[in-house]
Amino acid sequence: MKENDLIITNRGDSYSVRVAGRANFEYATPLRELAKTTERFTEFRIDLADCVAMDSTFMGVLTMLALKAKSFQVKVELFNASEVLRKLLKDLGVAKLFVFREGKSGAEAESGTAGKPTDMLTLAETVAEAHRSLAEAESANAERFKDVIKFAESDVERLRGKQPPKP
Repeated sequence: MKENDLIITNRGDSYSVRVAGRANFEYATPLRELAKTTERFTEFRIDLADCVAMDSTFMGVLTMLALKAKSFQVKVELFNASEVLRKLLKDLGVAKLFVFREGKSGAEAESGTAGKPTDMLTLAETVAEAHRSLAEAESANAERFKDVIKFAESDVERLRGKQPPKP
């Protein structure tokens, strides 16, 4: 991930995110942290105009954000998502959690917090939590991602030092 591939800005309780390139687990970590630590938001906009692909971890964190937004009676708005990105979200049964829009998202500014590299434990926690969110949002995803969740949870335990390393 390049430094400017993920830019997060906020004005009060309004958040804007700009995503470029291939959104993967590295991109997901700063958004997961935002979902976990933000007390409230009134608006959450994500501009995907320059995003060419998303992995399941990134889509899981988007789902996590959408589920949190729902508790505030807010919908996460996805701007300029290509048909490919929309299909990925639809195939996982989570497109219903988002509002799709075209045009200016308010996330065009180059200033804000860029995604930063993170440690292996945080990455493993992000993968596990993202896939649990996908399973929570759509029951068919529980079976689809059960092995990923199991492996990621095992990795978290190993990285926390509660299990000996795998041979």
